[in-house]
Amino acid sequence: MQDNTVVNEGILNRQYLNAQGVSEILQVSVPQAYKVIKALNTELSDKGYLTIRGCVSTRFLLSRYGLQDTLNNEDRSAALFYDVDDVKSLFSTSQSNAYKSINSLNAELENKGYLTVRGKVPAHYLRERYYI
Repeated sequence: MQDNTVVNEGILNRQYLNAQGVSEILQVSVPQAYKVIKALNTELSDKGYLTIRGCVSTRFLLSRYGLQDTLNNEDRSAALFYDVDDVKSLFSTSQSNAYKSINSLNAELENKGYLTVRGKVPAHYLRERYYI
């Protein structure tokens, strides 16, 4: 697995995350992280919660991306997401099959109401679904 997929443990202890923190957790660019924050804050506002511009609740972010167990997981040094290279390595398969697996798992998550990151799948979900 790639080392850049591991999230700094201290970041998960924060109550709120800025774009840099969201970027690190979701492994997306900072501009994309701002879009995620805006969408999540809109969702929270629509539910009657107060929000802080440019920041999002860590707990809400993790819950919407199906990563809420990460807060309770004792092994926080594990990767939060697997990308295509990780999946290729795990299953000794082609890039095409790795993308198919990621897309299939993300479709399942979306059907359950979770948000997903294109080209990445939550590591715990992949491990759960493939019994790893």
